[in-house]
Order: sequence, then structure tokens, then C-alpha cells
Amino acid sequence: TIGAVAGSATFSGLAVRLSCGLVDPKAPLAPCYNLRFASSPGGLTTTSTPFVVLAGNVTEMTFLDQPVDTSVGAAAGRPSVRLVDVYGNPVVQGAICSDSVFTPLLKNEVTPLTAEESMSGNVAILGGTFKNGTDNEIVSFDGASINWEAPTCASAGNCNPPDIAGLTRVKMRATGRYLGRMADSQPFTVDVAQPANVRASSTTATHVTLTWNAPFHGPAPRAYRLRYGPVGEDIVADVQDIEATTLTIGPLPATRLYDFSLCSQSVLTPPDCSPFPPAAQKAAPVEPIASLEVYFVTRDEVGLRWDAPPAGPPPAAYKVTVAVGSGLETRALADVSQLNTTIPGLNSNNTYVFRVYSLSAAGAFYAPTSPSPPPVVPTPAPASVTLACPALPCTGDSLQVGWAVDTAAPNMPTGHKITAVQYSTSGVNNGSVIYTQESQVLVSAPQQIQLVSGLQRGIPLRIDVSAQSAVNPSYYAPSAVFTVVPTSP
Repeated sequence: TIGAVAGSATFSGLAVRLSCGLVDPKAPLAPCYNLRFASSPGGLTTTSTPFVVLAGNVTEMTFLDQPVDTSVGAAAGRPSVRLVDVYGNPVVQGAICSDSVFTPLLKNEVTPLTAEESMSGNVAILGGTFKNGTDNEIVSFDGASINWEAPTCASAGNCNPPDIAGLTRVKMRATGRYLGRMADSQPFTVDVAQPANVRASSTTATHVTLTWNAPFHGPAPRAYRLRYGPVGEDIVADVQDIEATTLTIGPLPATRLYDFSLCSQSVLTPPDCSPFPPAAQKAAPVEPIASLEVYFVTRDEVGLRWDAPPAGPPPAAYKVTVAVGSGLETRALADVSQLNTTIPGLNSNNTYVFRVYSLSAAGAFYAPTSPSPPPVVPTPAPASVTLACPALPCTGDSLQVGWAVDTAAPNMPTGHKITAVQYSTSGVNNGSVIYTQESQVLVSAPQQIQLVSGLQRGIPLRIDVSAQSAVNPSYYAPSAVFTVVPTSP
């Protein structure tokens, strides 16, 4: 209730766009208010015609969601602008556009704009689309991105055009179409993006090699900057003006884990880092294992063995991974400390690839590379392998090998291959494969190997019986290995 003065009364604080009984802001407006007048002391009353309250003319534009610091070519957030009247009420009738004018600011300048300034094409916003006001009174510009035409620099600080050196902050300007209004955002930074996909691509017992990609959007940096030090300690090195996308660091102690921080050097103020969060990577020197062998295969498990790294301190443990077909690598089991392991629970319908990675002495980092033996297809192994002479006494140059077949196994082998290799007395292969024979007979009948040349009495002979996969006929599983020493009768 407001007392009338000279027959006039003003009511403030009435809600704009209020529709009586409706909550949908897009619904047609219905009258919401009426005024009731009462005389005192006579007690006479009267009521006005119902009415609705609308906003007045646009007197101001404001940025609600500000553009954010952005790298060249990246989206400048989702800036939004609102029109308001003299009372601060939102105005929904009108149009707003994003202006393709950016104003450069010195690093220490935060004062409002005094006039529009252009950067001679060095900074431009893509789009500039006019958008009508909406029922929620806020106009947003989606996908607005910024292109920076990188200056041509003869040397650091000697760039063309020279007037952009040191300018890294800009403002976005929006204008009201036909309204004669404009609004300026808060200053934000535009510069070259940071490197992508930073990773330790290889390591040795004393060195770490980092590899990365150029930014996924915008121009490639002219150079990169790497700072690193032990985890939790101060930076011990600062390498600037790196023009390649790979760098080997060392020698480093194998017992320390390092933090590596890589950034793109600013287009405008090199060798300073571009003002966005740098890429980080932890790594430590560690030698990969020397070799990896699949030494037996059955219908549902595989045996792996490997050699310890040839240099550096012994690894703290080993990580074993598996990839099914062309899929991603995953852990096959918990870390192991010995130089061999068995992987159970495999499916004979699948093909597997195994790798083993050394865990650094510093812990928390594995060597990024591993030898990779050929893909493995679980295959039922021959059982009850027997060796004998075709006739006694063993005076000839032949040997009989027999085996039984696991008839209960899925995906029965389509054949077997027998390979005999003779070794020198030192146990090293003398390079002579004595005999190789493929058998397509899936029975337990003995298969005869004719040792027709190179057989030497008293020297070990290695005999492999490999089963041919029914899923991949080109694959022979290393199923059983026997070593015998031919002797005189």
C-alpha cells in the first residue's frame, strides 16, 4: 500500500514479463497485475483493468559468460551477452552480434576500452553472426574461435608486424544491431596452443627420450621449452628453443623419478611459455628387457620367459600385458618379479599378443618399449611324446617320434610339425636344421624322422613338436620340446 500524494502513486519492484498462473516463459503473456484504490476514511474502492509489466528501451549490454583464455584456433568458450533497460530488467526484443573486432591490450592494461581498435588482421573472430534475443534474455555465441596469423620474425623480438610484440591480451566486443549499444568483455589471452600427446617414447638405463606432437589446432610453435627435476624437488634444468618434436635427456640417475614439463614458447614473448597449462609427464631411466619368448602354448594358457635388461640396476618388477587381436593392451596379471610366467584362461578362438615391460628402480614408471614375439593362438598341445628307434638296436640314422592327441580339446589341431636341430657341445645352435617334417595325420601313430645328415653322436639334439592351429593354419604353437643325445648302439 502506497499513500497517494496529490492524486499520484508509484509502484516499484513489479516483475517483468510475469504471466499470471503460467510458468512457461514462452507462453503468451496474460495480464497479471491490477491496481486497487481505496479512499480513506470514506472506504470507497475501485480496481483497474488488468495489465502486464514489460521492460523499457535498451540502455545497456553486459557480458555474462566471459570469453576465456584460449589458444589460437580453439573455441573462445561460450560468451554470452544480455540487454537490459534502465532499471536492469532484461530486454528480450532486439538483436546482438559478435563483432569481429578485437582490441589488443598491454599486459598491465585492464582499463575499459576508449575506442575500437583493429589488429590489422592479426586477430579475428570467426562467425560474427547476428542472433535475436531469446526468451531467457541471454544470447550466447557457440563455437566462436580465434585465428592468429603468426607474425614473420627475423629474430626474437624482431617481428612483422612489429607492433604486436608483447601484446597477448584482447577484449571481445559485442554490438546491439540497430540499437546503438555495445559491450566489451574482460581481457583474455590468445596465444599458441600447448604440445599434444607428450610421452616417454623410449628409455635406457641412463636416458629418457620424450616425443610429442604439435598442437592440434592453430599454427605450430616456432619452438618448445622443457623444464624438469626430480619429483617433489626443484627444477634442475631448463632447455629452451627446442625446434624438434623429440628430445633425449640424460644421463640421469636410474633411482630417481622425474617430472618433465613441456610448453610451447609464446608466439609473442619467446622464450616465455604460452600462458596455458603446460604438458606434464613423469618418467625415469630404465632399460627394457632384452628378449621375450613364448616357450609353450596349450589350448588355454601360454608360457612366457624373458631375459633381464642388459644394463642398469635390476628392475623392481615386470608388467605383463596382452592384446586380443588388434585391440588395446591391458594387464594380463599382477606384476611379477621372476623372469617367466604363465598366462591362464585364454580362448583358442582368439589371437593374442604379449609384451613385458621393466619397472624402473625408482618405481611408478615402466619402460615404454618391449620386444614382441609373434602373435599366439592357443592350440591343444600334443601329449605323451615318445622317442624311439624304428628298430633296435639304434644303429641307423633315424629316430621315431610319437605323440597322443588331446581329443577333448576345442579347435583340434589340423596337423603337427616336427623340427630337429643339433647343437654344438657348448649348447649353441650350429646353424644346421637337420630335418623338418609336417604331418597331417591326427593319430598317435609314431612319425619317423630321417636324420640324414649332420648327425653327430654325443651332441644334444633338440626336437620340437608343434601343433598347427585350426583357427589360423599358418600358426604352429611351440607345444613340446625335447632334447636327446644320440649315442652309439
